[in-house]
Amino acid sequence: MKKILILILLFIIIPKIMFGQDKKYIAYSSDNTSSGYFQIFIMDENGNDKRQLTDKPTHCIYPKWSTDGTKITFYTEDDYSESSVYVISDIFTSGEPEVTYITDGTNPIFTYEDDGLLFNSDMDGLLTVYVILFGDPEIYLMGVTEYANQQTLSNDGRWLGFSMLTEEGKAIMMYDLQDTSEDALYSVSKNKNANMFPDISYDAGKIVYSSFDKNLNGSIYVYEEGVETNLTKDLKSTNQPKFSPNAQYIGFVSIENENVKLYYMKYDGTEKTDLKISGSNIGTFVWLDNETIIYDAEKSGKFYIGKVNINTLENKVLTSNGNNFKPSVKTISE
Repeated sequence: MKKILILILLFIIIPKIMFGQDKKYIAYSSDNTSSGYFQIFIMDENGNDKRQLTDKPTHCIYPKWSTDGTKITFYTEDDYSESSVYVISDIFTSGEPEVTYITDGTNPIFTYEDDGLLFNSDMDGLLTVYVILFGDPEIYLMGVTEYANQQTLSNDGRWLGFSMLTEEGKAIMMYDLQDTSEDALYSVSKNKNANMFPDISYDAGKIVYSSFDKNLNGSIYVYEEGVETNLTKDLKSTNQPKFSPNAQYIGFVSIENENVKLYYMKYDGTEKTDLKISGSNIGTFVWLDNETIIYDAEKSGKFYIGKVNINTLENKVLTSNGNNFKPSVKTISE
């Protein structure tokens, strides 16, 4: 029987110290394969040393790195079977990486200690957030019995943020994994719109999210010290906000005349800047560092992955063959 998880992710925070030269990697999904199925690849930050990690008879999408950068999780998607969650191990060792089935579900991310996965599933008849710990046959409900998804963990692993359906709309929730009281779970969004895609700042002091009104126009809100502020009411519709690592900037997409453009702004909503990804509709993006964004975009019917410097607006295409999307980044000390 599945159990409600209250404090299973409690831990003592130990600084993760790594030594050596840092190297930045990008995991992504590509159909530049012999089978034509999307598979998981990695490459370096300049688009070099591309390497295929999976070879399954189904689409493999949504790669996410482990905290220590030694593993990647993803899920499968096709028209004929249940979506399943996998973990790729031994990525940087000699030989073929190990690809292990974990459970059925979607949108997996690693726990802070890399000892399990948070994921979405409707196994109990309602899509919500679960956790599975490696070596434990049980699947635990993350203390949420309502429709919930789009989960994200704070950098220190203490806070779990996600979007949850409530009587008043879809709210952004924060869950303190170190708190055993009834106050551990609370809403940060104050408006009655559909609030989605939360992201937590590096110091966990702020959370940013999208808020969609009844006309499906989105705004970017930031929550800090109990106050919710609309940062993009001067733009028609915005979505997918993400903090830069130093939380000084927020990247986001803006829908303009049926085109999806990539923007960034300061954390207080000032200095909004179009990054001018020419002729392309942005799909998803992530911050590589405080100056660089990695994105996927559609152009001429194909998706490619590129990177752009927010200061110089210098743009570089990193993939040229097939369709490539859903980038995930990791800095690894080698």
